[in-house]
Amino acid sequence: MKQKALFLAVLGILMPEIYAEETLAALDDIQVIAKISNQPNIQTINTKEAIQPMPAQDGAELLKLIPNLSVARKGGGGGEPVFRGLGGSRLKILSNDAMILGGCGGRMDPPTAYIYPESYDEVVFIKGPQSVQYGPGNIAGVARFVRNDIKLDEFTTKFSGSIMGGSYDRLESYADAIIGNQWGYIHANGTYNKSNDYKDGSGDKIHSEYKRSSQTIELGLTPTKDTLIELGYDRSRGHTFYADRMMDGTKFDRDSWRLKVKQENISEWLTKLQFEYSHNKIDHVMDNYTYRTVMPNKMGKKMYALSNPARTTQTAKLFAELSLGDTETVLGMDWFADRHKLRMTGMKPNLLEVQNYKNMPYQLNQKFKNIGIFAETSWFITDDQKLVVGYRHDRNDAKYNPNFGKGKDIALNALSKRYNLDSAFIRYEHAVNDWLFHAGYGMAQRSPDFWERSRMDGENVKKETNHEIDFGFLYNTDTLAVSTTVFASKMKDYILIDQGQARNIDADRYGAEAQVQWNFAQNWNVSSSLAYTYGKNKTDHRALAQIAPLEWNTSLNWSNETFSAGAVWHVVNSQHRYAEGQGNIFGADSGPGAGFGILSLNASWKVKNEFTLLAGVDNVFDKNYSEFISRSAYDIYPYEASKFRVNEPGRRFWVRMNVSL
Repeated sequence: MKQKALFLAVLGILMPEIYAEETLAALDDIQVIAKISNQPNIQTINTKEAIQPMPAQDGAELLKLIPNLSVARKGGGGGEPVFRGLGGSRLKILSNDAMILGGCGGRMDPPTAYIYPESYDEVVFIKGPQSVQYGPGNIAGVARFVRNDIKLDEFTTKFSGSIMGGSYDRLESYADAIIGNQWGYIHANGTYNKSNDYKDGSGDKIHSEYKRSSQTIELGLTPTKDTLIELGYDRSRGHTFYADRMMDGTKFDRDSWRLKVKQENISEWLTKLQFEYSHNKIDHVMDNYTYRTVMPNKMGKKMYALSNPARTTQTAKLFAELSLGDTETVLGMDWFADRHKLRMTGMKPNLLEVQNYKNMPYQLNQKFKNIGIFAETSWFITDDQKLVVGYRHDRNDAKYNPNFGKGKDIALNALSKRYNLDSAFIRYEHAVNDWLFHAGYGMAQRSPDFWERSRMDGENVKKETNHEIDFGFLYNTDTLAVSTTVFASKMKDYILIDQGQARNIDADRYGAEAQVQWNFAQNWNVSSSLAYTYGKNKTDHRALAQIAPLEWNTSLNWSNETFSAGAVWHVVNSQHRYAEGQGNIFGADSGPGAGFGILSLNASWKVKNEFTLLAGVDNVFDKNYSEFISRSAYDIYPYEASKFRVNEPGRRFWVRMNVSL
């Protein structure tokens, strides 16, 4: 530890900003709030660290570390992330910078349901329309789940992993191994997660059991220190119970192949050339009988149903990084093709007939193609001033199958539609000693997605446009880090789902996020965040639906080189601004929301340098509560039928062991 202290002291003299970030990170053994970045509008999350409440089992739960990001709960998994009141296709979810999409028409499987956080190295979260490098329609932002490039100078073997046990027979585990040398490597990891139904604060079981697993293998060739050729394969399987609907997810299969070719340091002005390709296939099955009891209808008959959507998404991207004088520029183009198909039984009294669904043919439902070009430049005006600008244009084609589903019922001239989309942003940054001030404007356009086009009148909705300004500051010293951002958004032709019908409205959003991480005494630190978004539906003169209320998170932590202990206080205000029956592709407002405060505790012990033991209790006082944007509960026999929304878990205990060799 003396060597590390000396290293940090030298680092503090040479690069004080990095020293501050490292010092803060060293004191946080359990993540409660995402670390404050030294870049405006960007936050990163270390996916290998435990978080509280209980360590995340899917991508949405991990993203809750981002201030102003909430998750609409449906059960034990499959929640929908919502940032600044926007979710669904407005918030891009990328796996290794490739787009993944769920198959269910009812959003049973959002993209984050196929994200196993610990199988990635980090999450890079970009707030708002402040980048054009990651595809079209990023109105709310981009969540990049990233595996970092592997570069080895000599023969190397590495292993890391964790195992966690918790209340309701919860088990979470992962293992990650690398072997290779300067010529190449093999990287493999796997995860396994399961849990029985959890209980809410009133002691009632919530239909929420899940079992999930994933495997990843990557083969890399590094013939020179500046060359990388990598082939990767991701596989995942699972099932999940849902408390908010009439069916459960009995099959969540994902198979994804990807190729990356990268050459760096080509010349003084051409610093990188990179090509990426991915092929992602989702096979999803849901039914109303495998994991729940089918009750007789009014006629005394039991009716069985099954639906099997499948989706294939291909993406490709080619880009170059240029260094010209005082500028750094990224130029590129990207493409995706997306096909959705479906087979379903409808309601049948004969269970065997439903179970024979594999003999039914798939029917193409909708398909999409998109090609885009982009340019993003950082101009270093002086050592303390930077201007970042970007622009992209996309051509998006959407088509219905005229012989199946919605396509059979609409006019011929509505079967195909082309959307021309533009996105652009500009951001100014000015550093003054330990301060970094920033102000920006971003504009992004998004075409209607598969789910919106599947709703009533979905073929007629227009593309939506978000104009957003933001400004704020970052402050970093050895002991204190502060970040604030204020934003205002004007949305033209926002796509609203109103009683199941898609239509365009105009809307405004305003809000702010503030974070503080303070090492106020030796071995002690406090982290706190405050976030709020206000939304207005200007067309209907009412609140914009599905906006989470004011939220405050605070943690107090003590740690030394061996032990740590912490307390977390999660406080959410009541929400009386709502629009009943209105919402988005995954949820609608159902009434007001009550405020609540939740206390959680954690501790850790570094047994050896290679082993750390962590433990925690979430919701210490067993509070019974639900988040405002959570889905409405469904009447499932024999579960408690009087729930208004899907309640959050009550008191939970967990213990976790981390290993790094």
